[in-house]
Amino acid sequence: MATTSPLNLDFVRSQFPGLDRGWTFFDNAGGSQILKGAVERINTFLIEKNVQIGGSYEVSQAAANALHEARTAAMHLVNAGRPEEIIFGNSTTALLQNLARVMHSQLAPGDEIIVTIADHESNIGPWDRLQERGVIFKVWPLNKETD
Repeated sequence: MATTSPLNLDFVRSQFPGLDRGWTFFDNAGGSQILKGAVERINTFLIEKNVQIGGSYEVSQAAANALHEARTAAMHLVNAGRPEEIIFGNSTTALLQNLARVMHSQLAPGDEIIVTIADHESNIGPWDRLQERGVIFKVWPLNKETD
């Protein structure tokens, strides 16, 4: 018979150093607190491997390997088919703006983009701007009774 241990909230809280200042944050995704282990991995990368990938020298190969490991971990997290489907960027807002910009050539007047009223602006604005190219932009209103 499997047993479960109670969640150790002190340990969990200790893993988010940004929360150790007496504040409660109700920010959106742009203000999300980062896990201590992630900060440590980022710092290690920036100090030891922050070079262009694709080079023949050891540090460049280590950087490429670290990037592949990160993409593989994210691939498993979101159930992607392969690591190359994972893209990292400085923010969701910037990534979605870039995605909409490059997709405009694949969209024709009359094509539709649908978002929900609950979406963050980062997923609304880039698609809304495609209307000037003839793309139909629709916002799906949520039904408070059923959704």
